[in-house]
Amino acid sequence: MPISPVRERGAVLVVSLVLLVLATLVGVSGISTAVIQERIAGNHKQISDAFMAAESGLGHVVKVLANPSADAWDSEEDMLEAIGGSGPHYVSGPGGAFWGAEVVYPYPGKDHHAEITVTGEVAGIGARRVLKLSVDRYLDPPGSGDPVPDSAYTCIGTACELVRVLPKQGKLYYDGGDWLPPSERSCGSSNCLTGTLLDEAESMAGVHLVSSEAHLTESETLAVLSDLPAQITGDPQIKVTSPDAFGGPPGGRGWQEYVHELLDGRSGMVSTLALDLSPDSGSLGLGDLVRSDAPGVYHITGSGSIGLSENVHGAGVLVISGGMSDNVMHTVNLFPSKGTFIFEGLVILVDGAIVNTDLANISIYGAVVTLLDEHAESGGGLMGNVDIRYSSKALERLTEYRLWDPLRPGFTWTWREVMDQGQNI
Repeated sequence: MPISPVRERGAVLVVSLVLLVLATLVGVSGISTAVIQERIAGNHKQISDAFMAAESGLGHVVKVLANPSADAWDSEEDMLEAIGGSGPHYVSGPGGAFWGAEVVYPYPGKDHHAEITVTGEVAGIGARRVLKLSVDRYLDPPGSGDPVPDSAYTCIGTACELVRVLPKQGKLYYDGGDWLPPSERSCGSSNCLTGTLLDEAESMAGVHLVSSEAHLTESETLAVLSDLPAQITGDPQIKVTSPDAFGGPPGGRGWQEYVHELLDGRSGMVSTLALDLSPDSGSLGLGDLVRSDAPGVYHITGSGSIGLSENVHGAGVLVISGGMSDNVMHTVNLFPSKGTFIFEGLVILVDGAIVNTDLANISIYGAVVTLLDEHAESGGGLMGNVDIRYSSKALERLTEYRLWDPLRPGFTWTWREVMDQGQNI
């Protein structure tokens, strides 16, 4: 019996086309989702990069302001300059993420509190994150601490004048650049007459006069500096302030208390040399008093001569006490016959002591402090040939031997993120 052919209606083709359309829709949807996810991931990376840039700027600002010697709190401009400017500061090279900063003192007359806006951005994209940093410095922190020199040579007292800092006899050189002392260069005193200037270090003042008397005007300072361009270096070369502006009690009592505690409270660590009251007395050897392998405390009193028959290298705190005998100020004379004297640390002259180095070859790395609250009519300070170079490394070494515990202003900071209306997310 014949079989009748079945009439094909194309159902399989229709079903196949429907499935193909559905598969296409699923594929297109998947691609679209992937593109969206990729864009979301890209935006998230950009936002993360902007946030990391802002965090990088935040860390930099806190590190700068936490430094007790940072001269950054006088004004908004000074703080911005200490930070490095408003920016942009690129994190990983030009064209990438960067941060910028703005500084505001929100409370007039209160320069110990600042608000700093740190904005992180990605170049050419517009993603940004904004962090608000609030910083406070306590000018009178709790606890005790030793005073900190802010120059190569600091004179504190009513008798401090340029005529004492720049004597007519001899040559005194004051360098406020931060120098690496000879002991940090692993060399002997015979070939360590000069240290190494730290390239990225902050320059301190060459000379700082702290006096309640108005001995020097700004125009007079400029006139003096024009005649002595090479004798005083630093930023600034000469700074003149009052005791109140210096941040301590009048008369330099912060340093006086430090000297008193150092000599009396740690008498077991002090090596004392009492000179004969006659400046023309026999010569004593300075090499027998000071040493460089372990910083110590050395105290010289009276008047007389100290010989330098060899190369002498010392480190620590050298205190030279003055006073008067027969109406003559005590003078310490350094007379080398063929040697040099290098000292690393603090040299402090009290009670109008005079150090005459007319024939000496002396280099001091660290800082020199002279207290001249009295003896306004006679003496006080250095005479002769001395090279004074500020050195933070030489001062820091004193802390390792518990000879100096610097006063560190209290510093606190908090931050929060600000939802910036203009950010592109």
